[in-house]
This record gives sequence, structure tokens and C-alpha cells, in this order.
Amino acid sequence: VQAFLDLQVLGQVPAVSGALQSKINNPLVELLVGGIQSALSDSAWASAQLSVDKERVELALSTPFELATIPEQREYYFGVNGGGRGLSLPPLPETLFTLSTHRDFSDVWLRAGDLFDANVNDGIAQADATLTTLFAGRDFGEDILAAFEPEVAFVAVRQEFADTQPQPTIKLPAFAAVFELKQPDSMRRELRRTFQSLVGFLNVVGAMNGQKQLELGGETLGETAELFTSFYVPEEGDLEAYDAELIFNFSPSIAFRGKQFVIASSTTLARQLVTKSGGQPNHGSKNTDATLHAKALRQVLQDNREQLIAQRMLEDGNTRDEATALIDLLLTVVGYFKEASVTLVQDDKQLQAAWEVRLKP
Repeated sequence: VQAFLDLQVLGQVPAVSGALQSKINNPLVELLVGGIQSALSDSAWASAQLSVDKERVELALSTPFELATIPEQREYYFGVNGGGRGLSLPPLPETLFTLSTHRDFSDVWLRAGDLFDANVNDGIAQADATLTTLFAGRDFGEDILAAFEPEVAFVAVRQEFADTQPQPTIKLPAFAAVFELKQPDSMRRELRRTFQSLVGFLNVVGAMNGQKQLELGGETLGETAELFTSFYVPEEGDLEAYDAELIFNFSPSIAFRGKQFVIASSTTLARQLVTKSGGQPNHGSKNTDATLHAKALRQVLQDNREQLIAQRMLEDGNTRDEATALIDLLLTVVGYFKEASVTLVQDDKQLQAAWEVRLKP
């Protein structure tokens, strides 16, 4: 199924014109679709194509693309020369979600005045003051964010817990962000010091509120990789507990290998990302590539099945049998799927965004 949209005609509709020309005024939405908005606002047409078969449903939206029409404040989205690509991630066991993209966060931060309204910029200014203090007086936009390459990747995986460690009642996925440093030798010390300072700050705040403390650690992985860790110190009654606190999902860690910098919610994931990649991550072939894996999602839901049943009983007033049937139906439906993905690809002539859902054969 194909459809053709005349954007010049649609652009005469006030609601459409406003959506294409106005500021987005939401930093997260800006990062997701800002470049697409600029491309559509200067395009004469767009086409949509829907493809369906027994194992796949795909919707693709295409529009002409000319880099020269993208405003300067949105160069962060496609790169100065239009060749912005994300990072490729190494294959990891039980991967739940991956996102690889090109976004120059420093450029967004420094050009906030052109991208957002006064209210958003007031919030950014307050955050900038706090972050500048955290980084010992170094400007967050010009000194810290500018130290990272614009290619970035995010990943979430299902966590497994050993029998000898506290197992939280609610088992959350582990997640991490992967960056490349422009000057790794000089930034390693700065990022390591900031990580240690942040852990110390969390311990002070936690102690004031009667919470458990983080303990720092570190190790060298091979000849080139370094791992700096923290973990919540369990009390004697927590060691083999199956209903431990939510905080035991987390062991915040950072890792370095070559230009690669990883910040992760768990030590295991940080270690995997700098040892399984074989060195620096490679650049991908797409501006943005995001995938949700149904197998891992179903397992995460299964891990928390009892908690989900209890939540439905509490919030909806269901009986246990009704809540159990509802959650088991959800698990069955998720089991029919393989993955869902969103990609954004551009070249000198065309911009294409595609949404795809794959079913199990």
C-alpha cells in the first residue's frame, strides 16, 4: 500500500503549518524528531509505504532531503556534512533494547536559545550551573559535552542475579550508554574523578536518609580497558534475600577502552561492553537505529510476574485469578513477536524513516 502527500497543500492548514514551523520546546522530542521536522518543512512532498506479510509489518515514510535546507541550529542532528551515523554495539546475551544514533549534545546545549523558549532555557541554565559545579567549575556544554563525539549508543539487557547476592523483589533491566571521547587521555581522569565524587555525594545523601551505602572498586581488564565500580553494601540479612530493596538492581559503573567510554547501571554490563566489543565500537550505517527485542521483554515480564499480578489486584481491584489471567495473556501476546524497530536513514537525496514489527515464524 502506497500513499503520496502534497506537503505544500498540507502546509496551508494552520495546524500542520504550526507543527512544521514552530519550536518543539521539549528537549527529548527535539532530539528525536527535530531534524525530521526541518526536512519536512522544506519538502514539497512525502510518500508512505505499508508492507505486510505473515512475519513482518513495515511502514516507511520518505521525503526529499537537501542538507543545505537544514538550519544551522539543527546541524547536531545530521552532522556538519550530513554523514552522521550512530555506533554499533557488540551482541550481548538477553538484549532488551538498543539505540544507536548521531546527536551532537554539546551543540544542542549551546544552541538552546535558538531551539527552545524561555521557560525551557531557564531550566537548562539552572541545570548548567549545577553540572558545572559537579565538574569542578568546567563548563558543562563547552568543556564536558564537547569532549564527546556525536555518535552514541544506548543498550538495556535483562539482569540475572546470583544465588549468593541480594535479589530485589522487582528485577529491573540493566542499562548503559556508550560514547567515544575526542581526547581520551585527558578526559579519563576527569570522568573518573567525577564518578567518584558523585558516589560520595550519593553516600552522604543516603546516610542522611538512612539508606545503604555504595562501596567503590575498580579493576584493569586486559591491557587497555579499565573498569571503575560501585555497589550497595548488603547487610547480613540481605545476602541471600529474594525480596531485597530496589537499589540492589544497581551497581553503577564506568569503563574505558581506547576512545570508548561506558556508563552503566550495573558492573556486569559495563564489563561486557568493553570486553565483547573487541575495542572501539564501529560506526553504523544509519543515523538512528532502535530495536526492542520481544524475547528479552517477555523474560523481564516473567521475572516480575508475581509483582505485576499483585499490582493489578491492588490498582484494579481484580481477584488473583483475574489478575493472573490478564498478566499471562500479556505474556502470551508478547511471545508472538520477535522484535520492533525504528530506523532513520538519509543520503544526499532522500530521508527515510521506517517502523517495522517482526513476528515469530
